[in-house]
Amino acid sequence: MRQGKLTVIIPLYCEGEHFRESFTVIREVVDGLPASQVAGWECILVDDGSTDGTWEVLNNLAAQYPEQVRALRFSRNFGKEAAIRAGLEHATGDLAIVMDGDLQHPPELMADMVNLWAAGGIDVVNTVKAERGNESLLYRLGVYGFNFLMTRAAGRHLVGDSDYKLLDRKVIDAFLELRERRAFFRGLVNWMGFRGANLPLHIRERAAGKTKFNVKNLVRLGLTALTSFSTIALHFVTILGFLFAGASFLLGVYTFGAWLLGGAVEGFTTMILLQLIVGSVIMVALGIIGEYLSIIYTEVKGRPPYFLAESIHAEKRTTHHDE
Repeated sequence: MRQGKLTVIIPLYCEGEHFRESFTVIREVVDGLPASQVAGWECILVDDGSTDGTWEVLNNLAAQYPEQVRALRFSRNFGKEAAIRAGLEHATGDLAIVMDGDLQHPPELMADMVNLWAAGGIDVVNTVKAERGNESLLYRLGVYGFNFLMTRAAGRHLVGDSDYKLLDRKVIDAFLELRERRAFFRGLVNWMGFRGANLPLHIRERAAGKTKFNVKNLVRLGLTALTSFSTIALHFVTILGFLFAGASFLLGVYTFGAWLLGGAVEGFTTMILLQLIVGSVIMVALGIIGEYLSIIYTEVKGRPPYFLAESIHAEKRTTHHDE
C-alpha cells in the first residue's frame, strides 16, 4: 500500500463567479481521503489570464487556507495546456490530480483514483468519458473526429480520454522533461506509456456560468494537438498526392486511348472541376505544411510556455532539465 502527499492542480479561466463554492466541495472530498493513502495535500490554482475576479477569489482562498492553497497568475491567457504544465512544475506532492474547477469533473471520483494508485502497480489513472452530457451535436461530432484522429496519430486508444488524471511523481518528472512549447497533455501522458488504469467519467453540469470552450477552441486544439503530437497529417498529404497522381495517370491513359481510336477528347467542364479540386488539395497541403513550419518556428525561438505575473505560497521545483 502506497502513501504520499497529494497535489490537486486546477487550471482556471474566468471562473470567479462560482469557484469559491467549487473549491469548498473539492476541499471536503480531499479532506475525507484516507490518511493511510494521503499524507497531506496541497491545491495549486492556476489563473490563466482571467479578465474577471478569479484572481481575487484565489487570493482570498490562499489567505484562508495558507497550508493548502498555492496560487499562480499568468501575465496573460496562455491556454489550458500551459496552465497544466505550470501546476505540475510547482507541484511538491508524490502524486498529482489534474481536474477542472467547474465540478464537471466529479471530485468524489478522486477517492477511486487515489485508491488505485495506493494499491500499487499503477502510475497513471485516466478518466474516460462515459457520455458527453448536454453538448451540441456539432460539438460532439467535432470531439469524435478529434479523438479519432488523435488515436490514429498516437497509436494508442484516446477516444473519450479527458484531462482529469492522476499522475505518480515519476510520471510528473518524466512529463516535465518533455520540452514542447505546444504540448498536448492527455496525448503525451498516454504516449509515455506508464502503467495505467481507466475509470468511467460521467460529465456533470457546470456549477455555474457557461463554458469558455467552444467548437472554435476545439478546432484550434485539434490542429495544435495533431500537428505538434504527430506527423500523420504530412503522411496524409503524401498519400493524397499519390492518389491524385494515380488518378491523373489513369485519366491520361484513357485520353490517349480515346485519341488513338479517333474519338474526340471531351469534358471541358470535368477538366475545370478537376483543376479546382487539385488546386484545393494543393492549398490544403500547403496549409498543413505551414502548420508544421509554424511549430518549428515556435520551438526554435525557445520562448517559455508561460509567464507568471504573481504567485502565492508557490515555488517552482527544479527539474533535471533546469539544472
